[in-house]
Amino acid sequence: MLSTLKNLFLALINATLILLAICLWLAVSLSDNLRSIGDLVDSSLERVQPLRSDLQGTRTEMAALRQSVADLRTNPGDLAGEQLEELTEVLRRMDARLANMEADVDALTALPEASLQQAMAALAAELAALPERVGALR
Repeated sequence: MLSTLKNLFLALINATLILLAICLWLAVSLSDNLRSIGDLVDSSLERVQPLRSDLQGTRTEMAALRQSVADLRTNPGDLAGEQLEELTEVLRRMDARLANMEADVDALTALPEASLQQAMAALAAELAALPERVGALR
């Protein structure tokens, strides 16, 4: 009987150590996944930030150009009305392109958040599959 209790105690310790090893492996795996996700978010934001500042600078230049066109309308000088209309049309097209670029930058900014949500979903699926893996090890 003492031998049986000793064997049961050793089996309990063995099972506990196996579960502890599995938990440590999962913790390391989770840590690596979170670190890679953080690196992805940082690199995405580093790429998007210069685009935002360039877009803001372009928007400021367009505002100055728009003001110049408005000044030319009040004091046309040598420019004809058709040339002013062409300049206005160019400004409208540039403004539309800038709006599209800003939408693209906003979409790029949202990508890290979507990647983080996908990674968390994958982690949840992995954790949900853990009981099956532990059962397969037995």
